[in-house]
Amino acid sequence: MSLHEVESSQVSIGVRGAPAAAEVLTLTALDVVTHAELRAAARADFEQRTAEHEYVSPLRPEQLRPEGLPVLPTSDGSGEALADLARSKA
Repeated sequence: MSLHEVESSQVSIGVRGAPAAAEVLTLTALDVVTHAELRAAARADFEQRTAEHEYVSPLRPEQLRPEGLPVLPTSDGSGEALADLARSKA
């Protein structure tokens, strides 16, 4: 076996750790979604930590969104599809 084959067969710790990190994030999100008391505690903690800090938007007041980003759809199109269906049956 060549040195190249040995080196290319090694898996980095980042690749090995990614599934574990994904599992932790997923289970944390599940806890937050399913436990109202956890959400309330998180909100209270956030309010306490940010009470003395006023949020200042990095955008100019007249600027509604960051420049250079594409305009993303605000719906999935189902409303338009249902309206088209209703018109076709009328």
